[in-house]
Amino acid sequence: MSKPSKFSGPPLLEQLGALCSLLAHDLANQLCVISGSASFAQLVSGDPKRLAAALETIVRASEVAGHAVSSFGEYRRTLPAAFVPGPAEEVVDVLARYANEVGWKCLRPSRIEGSVLLPPQWAVFAASSIKVELHSQPIVLKMRIRERVASGSRGFAQDDHPVGKLGNQPGLQVLFCYRSSDPLSIKDVRSRYENLGLLAVFELNRMLGGTLDTRTSGRGNQEIDLSLPLQA
Repeated sequence: MSKPSKFSGPPLLEQLGALCSLLAHDLANQLCVISGSASFAQLVSGDPKRLAAALETIVRASEVAGHAVSSFGEYRRTLPAAFVPGPAEEVVDVLARYANEVGWKCLRPSRIEGSVLLPPQWAVFAASSIKVELHSQPIVLKMRIRERVASGSRGFAQDDHPVGKLGNQPGLQVLFCYRSSDPLSIKDVRSRYENLGLLAVFELNRMLGGTLDTRTSGRGNQEIDLSLPLQA
């Protein structure tokens, strides 16, 4: 049996950061090609030969872009997920302190046993990313144990439904409660591609096997539900 290589490669975050930068650059180039060719196609719409050439260029650029995204996705899935379980009580503590710092009302259980695959700093990052979307709206943060929590889906939510599929494990539920006639839309956040921190929260939560949901409970009462599976 061959010995494992002593060289394990650069840290995962550095690999993904470098690849994301390259991917963004290459996709921007292909989009320029597609946009320019589409404009040219409109100008030569009466010339079948030149129109066909412009359309062929669009197809080739689309194929290059699609291959780049597909290759990146395949490589990302080969990288190990390095999540270290942490005490759920500590996650609740840091979220309660954050809520106090930003002026939110906080309701929390007196004691939570078990652990979650979410470092406390990620919990605060999730809360601060949600705060960006809700701006200065008053928020009540509620934390509690759920008997059941959905477990990981294959990708981002494409509409306003939970990220996840039904499961039976207990979970730590973090509810961001606020009043609004214009509630946060997961679909809208995905389509705008502006709050990248919240998109990162979506993806991390999916990888952990949790859920992220939005719902209206009546009379303008809105909830953002961030639920994470608990481990014994």
